[in-house]
Amino acid sequence: MKSIIATTIKDTIKTIDWLNPENNTKAGGLVTKVSKQVKQGDVFTTITFPITSDVEGQKCYEKGNYFAMLPSSTYNSVSYLEAFAPLQFFGYEEGRKKLVYNCPMNLIIWANMKQIGVTDYNAIDKVVYQITKLLTATAGHRGVDSGRLNITDERVTNGVIDLTITNIDIQNATIFSEYTRPPQVEAYTYPYLYTRFQMNTFLTVGRECLDNITIDGEIC
Repeated sequence: MKSIIATTIKDTIKTIDWLNPENNTKAGGLVTKVSKQVKQGDVFTTITFPITSDVEGQKCYEKGNYFAMLPSSTYNSVSYLEAFAPLQFFGYEEGRKKLVYNCPMNLIIWANMKQIGVTDYNAIDKVVYQITKLLTATAGHRGVDSGRLNITDERVTNGVIDLTITNIDIQNATIFSEYTRPPQVEAYTYPYLYTRFQMNTFLTVGRECLDNITIDGEIC
């Protein structure tokens, strides 16, 4: 179910041209933390990095695909969602007709400001505004900076996601600290922008919808 939330958020923000996966960008839904052993000198060490659950498993073995979600100067932008906390049942709505699930999530955005057409000193503020406006275009009912998104995942019909933006980190390298294999140093310097939206998300679905949900390799 976490992937359903992530897919909907991904589909919402890709309406921004420079976040559309067709425009030289890596746009992932939910990512997981993957471990891999690499040889450094005479010894092997274990590294961790994000890989999107959207990709086919065998592509992990093709050259370069292991690190596809790490920012690179070859991309216009990179975006993906993290959900390291477990999904939890939150309660019922409309009597017991609808079920509500809760999960905190991070939306990670990295972009080449020259490539996406923003060049002034306050470019990161424009990026944050653009994302926030989309996520909260339809007002939610959970306070300030909240929005409501209709679920776009075909596994669920007539479901909604209520989200609240709880924090926004700007140009802070700790955004990538979950992984031992972070972006290369140059990905943190001009002309690159990066931000993390920390959100609390609530997935609401009708009880009858659950019969159609299949989870392929995802641990809710």
